[in-house]
Amino acid sequence: MKKNDIEHKAKVLEFVNESDYNNGLGLVKHTELLRHTRNGYDHTFEFNVIDNESYYRKSAVQIDTFNGKVTDLYCSCGYFSIFHKCRHIAACLIKNYDDIFKEEKLDPMLITEDLLSTFDGEKNLQPIIKKEAHVEIELHKYTYYSDSCDFKFKIGVDKMYSLNKKIYDFSRAYLSKTGTTNFGKNFVYDPNIHFFSEKDRNLIDYLISKDSGYFNSMSQNKVSSVIERLAQYDIKYYINDNYKGTYSGISQNCPLESYLEKKNDNYVLTFTNIDNFDYVGSNPPFVFFKGKIVQLDNKTIDLINKLYRYKVNSITIPQDKLDTFKTGLLPKIKSEIKVDDNVDGEIVIGNKPKVKLYFDSKYDGIICNILFNYGNKELNYFDEDKKIIRDDEFENQVVEDVYSYNFRKDNKRFIMDDIDYIGEFIENDMVSLAKDYEVYSTENFKKNKMIKTIIKSSFSIGQDNILSYHFDLNGISDKEINDMINSYKSKKKYYRLKSGDIVNLENDENLKELNNLLDDMDIDKVSNGVIPKYRAIYLSSLKDNKYSIIKTNNLFDDFINKFNQYKDADIKFSKKDLTILRDYQVTGVKWLYNIYKCELGGILADEMGLGKSIQFIYLIKEIIKENKDAKILIVCPTSLVYNWQKEFEKFGPDISLKVMYGNKEKRHNEFDNIKENVIITSYGLIREDEEYYEKLNFEVMAIDEAQSIKNASTGITKCVKKINAKVKFALTGTPLENNVTELWSIFDYIMPGYLTNLKAFNTKYAIKDIDNESTKALINLQKQIAPFILRRKKSDVLTDLPPKIENNIFIDLNEKQKNVYAMEVKKTRKEMDEIIESEGYEKARFKILQLLTKLRQLCIDPKIVYENYTGESSKITEVTKVCKEVISNGHKILLFSSFKTAIDILNREFTNEGISTYVIDGSVGAKKRNELVDKFNKDDTNCFLITIKSGGTGLNLTSADVVIHLDLWWNPQVENQATDRAHRIGQKNTVEVIKLICKGTIEEKILELQNKKKLLADTLIEGEDRDKNIISKLSADDIKSLLSTDNDEE
Repeated sequence: MKKNDIEHKAKVLEFVNESDYNNGLGLVKHTELLRHTRNGYDHTFEFNVIDNESYYRKSAVQIDTFNGKVTDLYCSCGYFSIFHKCRHIAACLIKNYDDIFKEEKLDPMLITEDLLSTFDGEKNLQPIIKKEAHVEIELHKYTYYSDSCDFKFKIGVDKMYSLNKKIYDFSRAYLSKTGTTNFGKNFVYDPNIHFFSEKDRNLIDYLISKDSGYFNSMSQNKVSSVIERLAQYDIKYYINDNYKGTYSGISQNCPLESYLEKKNDNYVLTFTNIDNFDYVGSNPPFVFFKGKIVQLDNKTIDLINKLYRYKVNSITIPQDKLDTFKTGLLPKIKSEIKVDDNVDGEIVIGNKPKVKLYFDSKYDGIICNILFNYGNKELNYFDEDKKIIRDDEFENQVVEDVYSYNFRKDNKRFIMDDIDYIGEFIENDMVSLAKDYEVYSTENFKKNKMIKTIIKSSFSIGQDNILSYHFDLNGISDKEINDMINSYKSKKKYYRLKSGDIVNLENDENLKELNNLLDDMDIDKVSNGVIPKYRAIYLSSLKDNKYSIIKTNNLFDDFINKFNQYKDADIKFSKKDLTILRDYQVTGVKWLYNIYKCELGGILADEMGLGKSIQFIYLIKEIIKENKDAKILIVCPTSLVYNWQKEFEKFGPDISLKVMYGNKEKRHNEFDNIKENVIITSYGLIREDEEYYEKLNFEVMAIDEAQSIKNASTGITKCVKKINAKVKFALTGTPLENNVTELWSIFDYIMPGYLTNLKAFNTKYAIKDIDNESTKALINLQKQIAPFILRRKKSDVLTDLPPKIENNIFIDLNEKQKNVYAMEVKKTRKEMDEIIESEGYEKARFKILQLLTKLRQLCIDPKIVYENYTGESSKITEVTKVCKEVISNGHKILLFSSFKTAIDILNREFTNEGISTYVIDGSVGAKKRNELVDKFNKDDTNCFLITIKSGGTGLNLTSADVVIHLDLWWNPQVENQATDRAHRIGQKNTVEVIKLICKGTIEEKILELQNKKKLLADTLIEGEDRDKNIISKLSADDIKSLLSTDNDEE
C-alpha cells in the first residue's frame, strides 16, 4: 500500500471502524455524489449509496465540513442511527477523499464577509409562521380476495403527496432538521417551517425505522401488526384503486348481522352478512364493518368457520336449547340482531340500561344497591330474569366502578365498612360517582356528617401546688378522644364518633395541634390528670410560641411570673465577691438561685475549668443568709472530696462544713448529731450510708461529676435518687455522655418525671444515627431541657484564656509490630465470629471489648500483651522523641493513657532517657494525688504520667502547657476533660494537644467514631463515652469495620 493510501485510510478510520472501511471499499462504485454546496468555507456533500448487501437499498448520506475538517455526518441507514458510523459513510469518504478533506488558504476578506453576514439584515427578519403538516393512510387491495395489500402514506398541508417515494430524502431533513424535501408544486417540506402533531410524529418515527419496501405487498400476517399500530388513524380503504370507505378505530363488537324469528315452536336464527365480510390481515384477522375496523376474536372466527364448513347461514333453536342460546350466543351477537314481531315479549334484547345507585347506612357501614332499567323493567344486579338478555359487559363495568370506590361484595349487596373509605366517599367520591350515574340516598345515610373539632384545654396549678390538666373536644368522652388520637397516630384518615359524625383526621388542624401538644408534653392519654410542676416552664413557652389551644389559670401564671422574677434576681454581692467572681460566674449564681427559689432542679453544665464549684458555693451562701439552719448535701467522686473541702476553705470559710469520710463506724455515729450546714461525701460512701441519708431531709442536694449516675440501673444511681431534698442540682461538664438516655437519668434525679418514664423517653428520643427525623426530636428535647441547663464554654466566656492547638501525629508501625498487629486482627476476627455464633452478638459484647482492647494495646507496645516480644514499639519511640523535643523547648507535659501497663513502660523509658516524671494511676490515693499535683505545679518535673480514669477529672495542672494522649479513648469528651487539667483558668500559655495515632489500625477507626459521637453531643449538649457503653451501641458490622487494616482489599 502506498504512503498516500495509508494516510488516507488512517484519516477515514477516524470516523468509521475497520470493518466499515473494508465494506465501504466494495460500495465505492455504487456511490453517487448528488450535490456539493458551499457557503464560505462550509461545504455540504450529499450522496446516494446503493447497498448490494441490503437488497439494493438506497442510503442517503450527508457530510458537512469546514475547510477540510469534518463537522457532521449523517446516514439514513438503521446502523448509523445506533452507532453513528457505517459502511456507507466510509464509501463516501473514500470516493471523494480529496474534495472532502481539501484545505484552502483562508482569505481575510472572506472571513470578514462571513462574520458580518451573521447578523446581516437582522432588523428586516420576519417571524416564521409555522404550519402543521399531516399524514394520511391508505390501504390498497388489488382484488377482493387478495392475499396481500399495500399501505400508502401521504403527507402535506392542504394537498397530500406520497411519502413512500420520498421517504429517504424526507427522513434526512426530518431527523437532521436541516434541508428540504420537494414533494410537489404545492408542498416543499422544511423542518424549520412545518411541524407535526405528536400522533403524526410517532407514526413518522415508525415509518423511518422500516425499509422502503416494508409496506409494499404485505402478507396478511404483517398487515395485522401494522393495523394494530395505526388504530388511532382514519384509514382509507381501496380495492383495485376503487375507494370503499374510511375506517377508524379498532372495535371488538361482533360484526355478524342476524335475524331471529319463530317458526312453529322453534326459533330460527339467520346470519345475513356472512358472505359479505371484507377480511384483511390474519392472526388476528380484521373486518371492515360500519366505519370500524373490527378485530375478530377466536370464538367468532370459530363460529364463522363452522358456518362455512356446514355451508349454512341459519340454525334452528328448539325450546330445550333456548336457555343455552340466551346465555351463550345471543349476548355475543345481540348488537347486530333484528327480532321478528312474533318473538317480541318472549325474548327481550336489552339495550344499554339506565343505572341507579341507592346508598344506605347500616352498622357503621355503607350499603350500595345497583339497579338497572331495561325498558320498563328494573332489575337489581343480583336479580335473575331469563326473558331479558342483559348487557353483562356494561353491568360488570358498573360494578367495577363501584369496586373502585372501595366497596366489596357481601352476599347479595355491596358494602363499605372501613372508616377511611367511608369518610373519603362521603367527602369526595360520592360527588364524583354522581357525575356518571343517578345517585340516591336514604335519610339514614344523610346522617353521616363531616364535622370539625373544637378543642379546649386547661392547665392549672392548685393550692396543693400540683399542675393538673383537662381537655374538652366537642363534649365527647375522654375515651373517644383517646381513640381518635390513636387513629390519628395510626395514620387513619377518618374517625366516626358515636354520634355518627365523621372527623377528617388529616385536615383537622385542631386535632393535629392537640396531638402535637400531647406529644410535646409527654401526656399519654387525654383525661383529667397531673404532671410534674416543673413542666409549667416548658408549657408556658409552648403557649407563647406554638399552641393557641393552651389555657392556664391564675396560679399557673403566678408561678411563671415568679420564675421570671427570680430569673433577674438582684443578689447583693460584696465588692470582694465581685473581685473573685467573673461576670459569667455571677450570672451562674443568679441562675442557680432562680432554680432554687422556684423549687425546680438544674444542671450546671459549664465546660471543665470554668469554676462550677465556686458558683455553687456562692449559692449556698445565699441560701444560708435566708435560712441559717439549711442543710446542703454535696456528693462527688472520691478523688474530689478534698478538692471540695479546699474550695470551701478558700471561697466559703464561714460556712460550717462536715466531710463524711473515713471510718464507717465513726461516720455512722456522726449522723446522730449533724449541726453543720454542708455535708460532703463520695458516691461510694453514700451507698454504704444509704439508710442514714434516707432519714434526712435536705434543703438542697448537689452531685458533682453527675455523669456518675448516667446509668439509671446501677445501685449508686438508685441510692442517690432516694435521698430527700427540696431542690436538687447536678454539676457536670458532660451531662450527655454516649446517648440521651444518660441525660434522662440526670433529669430523673433533679426533677423526677419531667422527662416522663425511661421507656417512653427511649421510644421518642433514643436514636441510632443523626438524620432529619432524629434532629427534629433532639431539637424538641433541647427546648424542653434548655431552662434547666446552664452551659457555657471557655471559648465563649474566657476571652483571656490562651488558645488550644490540636495536632494529630500519625505513626507507621515498624514491620515486626505491624506483623504482630495483623496476626492479632486475623485471630480477633475468627474469635469474634465464633463468639457471636455461639453466644449471640448481644451476649458477646464484653468479650468483644476485651478483644478490641488487646488491639489498642498492641498499637502502643506489643509487650503489654506479649511479655516475650523483643522488638521495638514505634509509638514508644515516637512519643519519647516528641517529649524530649518538647522538654528541650522549656515546656512541661501531661501524658495520658488508658492503660497502667503503658504508663509503667513509659516511666521506665523516660527514666532511662533522663526525663523526670510523676505518676498517678489507680493505686494512688486521693491525698497523695493532691500532693503530687501541688509538687508538679511548683517544681521542675518534666512530665506527669496519668491514667485517664484516675486523673482525667478534678485536677488542676496549669503549669503544663503540652498535653499528649498516648492512645485514643472511645469518645473525645473524655480526652477533652483530661486536656482541661491544663487548659483552664490560671493557664498563661497556649496549650498544645497531641494525639498519637497508628496508621491503618483500630486507632484510625476510633478517630472516625469520635467525630460521629461529637455530632450527637453538639446537637444536644456535648458528650463523653466509656468503653463498655460505646461497644453496646455498635452493631456487628461496626465492630468488623474496626478490624480493617491497610492490607485489606476493599
